[in-house]
Parts: sequence; structure tokens; C-alpha cells
Amino acid sequence: MRLASSVSRSSRTGCCCACFMTGWLRVGDVPHQVANETTVADQDTVSSMLKPGVLDFAGTLRAPRDQRTADDLLERLPERVRSRMSDEQDSRPRRAGRPLETVLTRERITDAALTLIGRSGYASFTMAALATSLRVAPSALYNHAASKQVVLQWLQDHVMTMVDVAGFDTEPWDSALRRWAWSYRDIFATHVPLISIVAVLPVTGAPQTLRMYETVAAGLAAAGVPSAQIVPSIVALESFIFGSAFDVTAPADIFETGVLAGSSPIFSAAVLHGQQNAGMARADVAFEFGLDALVDRIDGVRRP
Repeated sequence: MRLASSVSRSSRTGCCCACFMTGWLRVGDVPHQVANETTVADQDTVSSMLKPGVLDFAGTLRAPRDQRTADDLLERLPERVRSRMSDEQDSRPRRAGRPLETVLTRERITDAALTLIGRSGYASFTMAALATSLRVAPSALYNHAASKQVVLQWLQDHVMTMVDVAGFDTEPWDSALRRWAWSYRDIFATHVPLISIVAVLPVTGAPQTLRMYETVAAGLAAAGVPSAQIVPSIVALESFIFGSAFDVTAPADIFETGVLAGSSPIFSAAVLHGQQNAGMARADVAFEFGLDALVDRIDGVRRP
């Protein structure tokens, strides 16, 4: 049994109703044969997307008010459906002259995502907004990047090129390590949502990240750190750096005890004294303290 027989079509257009689901795809983006090739195994996915307020069965399009809802609906389409949507667009006759659509590459998508996030922040970042900024249909974007998560992975790897590793070529190992760590923290303090991706992304999918690791590993090896201690050193530093990046974005009064000061007099006094560190933000004082401790520990494992 094929799903096409159970998927409603608009009597006005004859188009599979899946083409309306996101509210911002053009009529005809999903050709009839896509529905015919959608197996019954996908029926629950497609049926669950036909929600009130997204599509009525008279063929009237109702766009979701929340663009992230639209993104979610399109990402839930089976991958082969999204692929055929883009293939169908690519096969349409084009006028002579300049191409109608922007040629997409990983680099162009990543640059556009970085610009978009710099302007509107991560909370407003959607695949629909990215497609608009690239002047392409969302289905064309999905043909190059299967999901928003994939774009964020590319973005994470690109951001790694901003981390300063130049000191390992010119400075003593400990100065270079501190310079790298401070730069790493400062960069990711402005890209906190990418931290969860770095933590689980294999380096085989992140060439720029791997290049950074290689530079740091070479610097530690040249400083006499045993090979078996290089990765533990990097992981310990990264764990501290990522936590410190979150700390930079924490509220200034995060440790204020307020009406509970009487039940925590020692801690409350310590918070008050910590505020007297002239010329340095609380997060910077903590980062310097922790980084010194880690560098000293790494120094202790170096070969004479």
C-alpha cells in the first residue's frame, strides 16, 4: 500500500498537501510522484504534521505563526521527500542568463549563518531565516544541510578558526597555553549554544577543530608533556574553558545571598570580599585562578 492513496490533495491545485505543511513552501514544491514514493511507514509522520492551523483540507494555506514551528515541520518530512522537493526544483526549466538560485556550499551556508546569528542571536536562528538570507527556497537549503543541527556543527568548526593558537610558534609553552585558553573562552562566551555540539562532535567531522587540537598537542609535546598526558591535558582545559564561557554570561548577582545571608555568613562574606577585586570581572578572576592551577599541574608532568 502506498501513502499517496491516504494523503489528501487540494481540489484546487491537485498538489500533494505535504507541499503546504510548512506554510512557506511554494505550491508544487512537492510533486505528485514524491507522495507516490512515500511509503506507508511514513504515514504517521506525515499525518501528524496535518495539524489544525497549518492546513485545511479545502486547500487553503495557513502558515504557522512561529517560524521555528515551520522549521520543525519541514525537518520531520522524510529525507527522501525533502530530497525530491529540491530535485524537482532543480529540474524545472530556467530562463537564459544568470541562475535563479544562489549556488550553495558549506562555506556560504556557514558564513550566512554566522552573519544571521551575529545580527539576531541564536534564539532567532531558523533554517527558514537562513534560507531567506541566502535567497533560496528552504527545500534547496535542506538539500545541502539535512537539518539545523548540521548547520550548527559546521558553524562550530568554523568558529574554531577564530581561537588564537599563534603563540605556540613564538612564545614559551605556558604563555602560549594561557593565550590559547583565554581566546578559546572569550570566543565561546559569545557562542555558548555551540558548546554542547563541541562536546559530542567527532573530530572526523570537524577539520578546523582537529587542526587546532594538533597545534596545541604539538606545543605540549615540544614542552616535554608525555604523549599519554596530552589528551587528558586538553580535555581538562577544555572542560574548564567551556564552564568558564558559561560563567561569563551569568548574572552579576548570581552569588548574592540576599535574605539568606544570615544562614550562610561565611559564604556571604566571601562573596562581598570577591567583589573587591579591583579592575577584574568576577568571571575573569575565577578563570585566571583555575587556569593557573591547570597550567601548574601540566608543568608538573613535563619531562625534565
